[in-house]
Amino acid sequence: MKLKTVMVIKAVVCLAFGIPILFFPKFLYGLFGVELAGAATFPAQQYGASLFGNLFLTWLGRNAEESIGRRAITWALFIYDAIGFVITLIVALSGQANALIWGCLLYTSDAADDLLCVDLGGRRIIKKKKHATEYTDMRDL
Repeated sequence: MKLKTVMVIKAVVCLAFGIPILFFPKFLYGLFGVELAGAATFPAQQYGASLFGNLFLTWLGRNAEESIGRRAITWALFIYDAIGFVITLIVALSGQANALIWGCLLYTSDAADDLLCVDLGGRRIIKKKKHATEYTDMRDL
């Protein structure tokens, strides 16, 4: 999969979840069976702001040429999604959320996997196997 495709998909997901979490965290978390009480809305909104930042990072970086910066962005997003996968798995297995949490788990695992398998546009060095030359006549030696 091309990096541009992965970045656009991630931007759309960040838009779909980031803005609602930023402005309506109790409602969105309630859909997953998680009740935010008291000061818990603050870190939820911080997470919404993080998604909003990732929205801009992925959308504006979708056409980036091969560079050290592009690789750094790709690795940072991979690590972000991998940590998100582990946290979501812990919540899902502990029963702290309803069945919709499994959809988040599928997304985070797929996003991390897509970023690992993405064509970063760099050179790939393919070493050719050296085949032993077969001599059929002693004069060829």
